[in-house]
Amino acid sequence: MYETLALRGAPARLLLALFFAAAGACGDDDGGGSTDLGAMDAGGMRDAGMRDAGDGDAGSDDMGVERDAVFAVAGGTFTPEGVLGYVAVVPNIDAGLEVDLEDALVFAGNGFIQPGPNLDGRFYVIVNERPVIERYVVDDEGTITLDDEVGFAGFGITTLSARNPMHFLDDGRAYLVDVGTRQVVIWDPEEMTVSDSFSIDGLEREGLTAGSNNIVRDGDRLVLSLRYFRPDMSAATVTTAVIIDTTDDSVTYAEDTRCGNIAGHIVAGTGDLYFSSHTSQAARIRAGEAGDDPSVPCLLRMRAGADDFDGDFFVELNALTGDSPTGFLIPGAGNTAYVLAYNEEIVPITDQPSAVLTQTGAWEYWAVDLGGAVDTATKVPGFPASSAFGFAFLLEGTEGVTPYIISIGDGFATSTLYDVSDPGEFVEGATVPGLSLGAFRLR
Repeated sequence: MYETLALRGAPARLLLALFFAAAGACGDDDGGGSTDLGAMDAGGMRDAGMRDAGDGDAGSDDMGVERDAVFAVAGGTFTPEGVLGYVAVVPNIDAGLEVDLEDALVFAGNGFIQPGPNLDGRFYVIVNERPVIERYVVDDEGTITLDDEVGFAGFGITTLSARNPMHFLDDGRAYLVDVGTRQVVIWDPEEMTVSDSFSIDGLEREGLTAGSNNIVRDGDRLVLSLRYFRPDMSAATVTTAVIIDTTDDSVTYAEDTRCGNIAGHIVAGTGDLYFSSHTSQAARIRAGEAGDDPSVPCLLRMRAGADDFDGDFFVELNALTGDSPTGFLIPGAGNTAYVLAYNEEIVPITDQPSAVLTQTGAWEYWAVDLGGAVDTATKVPGFPASSAFGFAFLLEGTEGVTPYIISIGDGFATSTLYDVSDPGEFVEGATVPGLSLGAFRLR
């Protein structure tokens, strides 16, 4: 649940991709017949975030003038009428923050929220799966105003429902990656105009339904992976990666047939890309819903700059956590990452369907060192168990990147942000309404 890219030297920003099911917060993935709450894309997010994570008290503009920092939190609340997404302007993301949705931007249904490439108070929104990107601006009083919009219907796009479709390359050039029409549209986030497009049509697999994941950054490249599902909606053991070179808009494809239902992605401190299966795959297997010859929960790797998956690397995720159902890969500091493993001592597994297992608050965080052999994991002590949906975001400050994990409360009523820059001491931050997918800095 995942990035804003600022390639070619422009400052990077954080993308918040909000995935909400209109009928509630459950389900697997877009290939599995329902809406996935997803995982924030850790990899591309390593280069995304804020110019100054700081303490939220003060920042500076490009002229060196001190000014108050302005943050925003994004999320969604669940009502009898459906899902309401929101963006709320806040002074910080510290513990004790009170978020008032009275003054927030609130919209119905699915949405994708992304700050602009500069700390100028602007952010971009896709709402209700319309083929339109809206640009908003936040003034010094924190008022949110619609500033402009750009449409993509002229390229045959009727809905925008990809995971994290917006990617800034520089101030006047951005990508909109649309998996539905298998194309990338080039647009200008300053002028709010479109100029060209190119194809990413090498994604089809006969007899299978494709489900897209978040896009991660690898230098001047964007990497999008896809998972595939059989007619009975069980996961096929195949993964495809689309590698886009932003310097010349060229496209390369890679395929792996050892792992299925890939969902979690990060770029490690080494620069290598890691791809992990969804927690739902582990839950489906334990619930007997994974079909014949199911793909085991697994972890793949693509070396930095490589055009194919690493054939010498394959990890069974359950083996890292004592054979507990395990999935996702969530970013930490440096080469530290986290997987989610189900603890049957909290809630025993009997005859629960996989959809119930993924929503049960019995999934615990385990730390993995991606700088080593990746043959073991260590349970994070004292951190509350949660649902199977691993949300995270990274804030880039003047002294480095601060990784955050989002702990989701029962019934998705609230979410709490935790600074996990020290793997041994998670620091509690703000608690926000509903299901949060993170925070970003506007100025």
